[in-house]
Amino acid sequence: MILLKSVRLVNWYGFNYITVPIGCFSLVAGKNGNGKSVLLDAIKYALYGDTVFNKSTENKGSRTLSSYTRGLLDATAGTYMRPADQFPNVYTHIVLEMFEEEMGRSFVLGTVIETNSANGLNTNRYMMENSKLSDLDHVYEENGLSIPYNGIELQKKYSFKMLDAKDGIAKFMQRTGLRLSEQQIVAFRRKLRSIMSYDPDAKIDQFIRESVLEEKKVDFSKLVEAKNNIDTLNATFEKIDAEIKELEEILELFDGLQNAKNVILADDVKIAYKKLLGIRRDIDEAIKFIDLAERQLEDDDKRLEVIQKEAKDIRGRLKKVEDSLDAMDCTKAIRAAEEHVELLTSRKKALITERKNLETFQTKISELIVSVKK
Repeated sequence: MILLKSVRLVNWYGFNYITVPIGCFSLVAGKNGNGKSVLLDAIKYALYGDTVFNKSTENKGSRTLSSYTRGLLDATAGTYMRPADQFPNVYTHIVLEMFEEEMGRSFVLGTVIETNSANGLNTNRYMMENSKLSDLDHVYEENGLSIPYNGIELQKKYSFKMLDAKDGIAKFMQRTGLRLSEQQIVAFRRKLRSIMSYDPDAKIDQFIRESVLEEKKVDFSKLVEAKNNIDTLNATFEKIDAEIKELEEILELFDGLQNAKNVILADDVKIAYKKLLGIRRDIDEAIKFIDLAERQLEDDDKRLEVIQKEAKDIRGRLKKVEDSLDAMDCTKAIRAAEEHVELLTSRKKALITERKNLETFQTKISELIVSVKK
């Protein structure tokens, strides 16, 4: 089986550049005008070349290939996202990444649409085996702008063979496993348009007959039964919706009561908040006191450390003195001192005797001088 894995659109209606991942089952949902049919029309045109776009749109015929490439804004006013006076040539890319499950490989089917200033259109297609969209660039940067490659530039960049519109569609169909004649292709496109333009209000049997490729007899009894079951479910859903609405009203009343309770408790909350502020102030003051005490302890520790060092030094010096005293010979010192005292005593006695002698001599001299004068 060959699966569609992703779609890249460049300059296709409102999409300047987008890559859309596709899963095994993908749901395309959104409000009117959000681009659901734009995406599907791009895939349909790229694979099968169908230019009957968005059959279910309210403005029948407003979607054409040039309106997609130019980006039609208002059909009445003739305004475009990419007008010819600003964008003479518009290069549009629709690129499909496919995956071949049996072979486990990917390939790319690309469509390049060139729209000239007169809204003339030229479409070419190409195939790239063993390639993924993540490996390919379809725009380049120039002066801060993203510029799409034209067909020739893209062909030079990736060296693939460019096919014209007719051959490209045939190759695409063969590569994806659809081998149809030209008449079958016309019928196939018609069925695709019917599928894409399904009106939910139409009869389901009409939709199925218009959607299948071959005319077959279909037993609608089970479908009718299924539709009746769906109607029953819808009625049940309506009852559930009503019950949900009642529950929502009850919840609104509960919310009102809760709000009233919150208002009543507001004063208590304010009082508690004031108490909390007082406690926080007390805590802050206690923290300041603790910080001051810690700093005082640090200072005391430093002073104690200095005192301990001084005591240690004193003990060291005292120890040295004690060691010096222990090392001294006290007996010798005393004997030497006694001898010195004896020596001094004898000298003192000698000096006293000498003094007396001198005094006696002086007296005699004085007497002699007196006698001489007489």
